[in-house]
Amino acid sequence: MDLQLMDSVRQLLAEVERLAGEKIAVAKKPELAAPIDFHLGGRGEPRLVFDYRPHPETDVNFLIANQTGHLLRFFSAPAAAAICPHSSGDLPSSSPHRKPASKQSPAPVGSTSSTA
Repeated sequence: MDLQLMDSVRQLLAEVERLAGEKIAVAKKPELAAPIDFHLGGRGEPRLVFDYRPHPETDVNFLIANQTGHLLRFFSAPAAAAICPHSSGDLPSSSPHRKPASKQSPAPVGSTSSTA
């Protein structure tokens, strides 16, 4: 990859790969309309695909960090909360893009523990 990425962005990409259980497929696409595009692969594609438009004047660190945040949430959330819309509806929790849910359940948002 000929992108100049910050170390922190490289760490985010590595964490996405760790949670997903596989490497991100990277492809240079000069014809791409946006500077970058992350997507979950379809049939016959790698599970995680990252395309980028090679333009040195565009700093893509922020864009990549933003997109990896969404991927980190997707791969670390319980299956019921990891909704990823696509053209034919939401992916079922049995989707090949999801790893099996962990046994731990996070506390609901806004919940607090009370010791009184």
